Amino acid sequence: MRIIPLYLALLIYTLSMSQAANHSTVSGVEWKSKFPHQVVYQIFSRSFADGNGDGIGDLQGVKNKLPYLKELGIGAIWLTPIFESPTYHKYDIINYYQIDPECGTKEDLKQLVNEAHIMGIKIILDFVPNHTSTQHEWFKEAVKNNPTYKNYYSWSSDTSVWHKEPEHWHWVDDQTKGNEKYYGYFWRGMPDLNYDNPKVREEIIKAAQFWISECDIDGYRLDAASHVYPYADRKKNYAWWTEFSNAMRVQKPDFYIVGEMWGGDTLIAPYLKAGMDAGFNFDLWFNIKSSIAKSNDDVTTKLLATYNRYYNNRATFCDATLLSNHDNPRIMDEVQGDTDKAKLAAAILFTLPYTPYVYYGDELGMFGPKPDEHIREPFLWDATDEAKCNWEPNFHNAETPTLSSQKSNQSSMYNTYQSLIKFRNQDEVLSDGNYECTSLHKDGLMIYVRSKNAKNYLIVHNLQDSSTQLKLNELPHSREFKIVYSTGGRILQPADMLELKPYSSVVISFVKLP
Repeated sequence: MRIIPLYLALLIYTLSMSQAANHSTVSGVEWKSKFPHQVVYQIFSRSFADGNGDGIGDLQGVKNKLPYLKELGIGAIWLTPIFESPTYHKYDIINYYQIDPECGTKEDLKQLVNEAHIMGIKIILDFVPNHTSTQHEWFKEAVKNNPTYKNYYSWSSDTSVWHKEPEHWHWVDDQTKGNEKYYGYFWRGMPDLNYDNPKVREEIIKAAQFWISECDIDGYRLDAASHVYPYADRKKNYAWWTEFSNAMRVQKPDFYIVGEMWGGDTLIAPYLKAGMDAGFNFDLWFNIKSSIAKSNDDVTTKLLATYNRYYNNRATFCDATLLSNHDNPRIMDEVQGDTDKAKLAAAILFTLPYTPYVYYGDELGMFGPKPDEHIREPFLWDATDEAKCNWEPNFHNAETPTLSSQKSNQSSMYNTYQSLIKFRNQDEVLSDGNYECTSLHKDGLMIYVRSKNAKNYLIVHNLQDSSTQLKLNELPHSREFKIVYSTGGRILQPADMLELKPYSSVVISFVKLP
């Protein structure tokens, strides 16, 4: 696909900002999507599917449910941490080279990857480079003042340094205290690694390469990627991730890397330049929720500006879009249990560009508010399904319909997700097409254009709780409108008037005049 020159990208960005107020037409950026064109499914490893009868999700369970994920239309799986850890969430690693026995074995991972690849599904592992567990051998040796490992972590006896971030500096023993503390940004059980130590960088690269060479995994989701160095030292962060990304692609040239960087596009963009394919677009996530809550489009022009900023840092960038994840309330909670709004959010997600991520169970309309354990409740297999997990009660999903009951209900959340994903997967415009804003505007609607080659789609979402109409013939230089996908819209003839039901979405093909 053609890549536009930098000067044109800058021009488009300027136009997008200057014309957003009056909704003038904005030309979109064309790109080369790298990986994957289809949907990624996030699995909280403990909660998805039990494969050995202990009530806890594991790798064997995921392998057994690959046919379900294929049927849903999933192109890749992101597994939250599976390495040896003392906690249920496993974001504090004891051994980067050991699968936690709760999850299975290295052989289980190999089998999962092999069978997934046969089905055309890729596997992304969650890699945690910022910190380890206090039970990691490196930290245990550091506590003993072993000179080899002491400098693997950050220590200080300067009380003025402690007082600047009192919540992040910890004594090894709160009872005996002492004159030295270690740095742990997230929690005392997660001491941060010292990346100024070349040996630490070498160890982390070696561990990350191990799983590529041993199990042929396809990518990493990098936890807390922007925390490796503090923001004031962010240039060191960019240099480190460039080093890491290059090292992974020595092992596998098309290896996919997506980072967790909490912040807007100005924070994420330099990480794309440093070699990451994508950062999770949390701003878009918030803007989708805001658009539905306020019945006002907070997405289209902001997203185009974001993509131009990304493009200026890396022409082959991707975007990682989402509605829920393991750290924040599920989309059903964000829309106060309104099924129509949740379906609308899904329609927006799957008709926007790049790589949408689905948090396991969102396709069933599962609930999950804070605290974190409630966001991570077991998937709703039928009571008789041996894959059903029971490590955590389904406090918030006792009334949520199970998978089998939803499959038989054409209007269910499951069938809505499956239909949208199938349409996206089978259509080159939605899976890999261009994105444009448009001069066509009406309050309460979200409107944008997707296109590829000679195919053009006008996409319209009704953000309101009432029906509305839109004059399609006001779209400049366009004709021959035809609905190709709809959750509640129709074109009234002969006036080219679109009628939309509350919280509905339509995808309309049209001919662009020369």
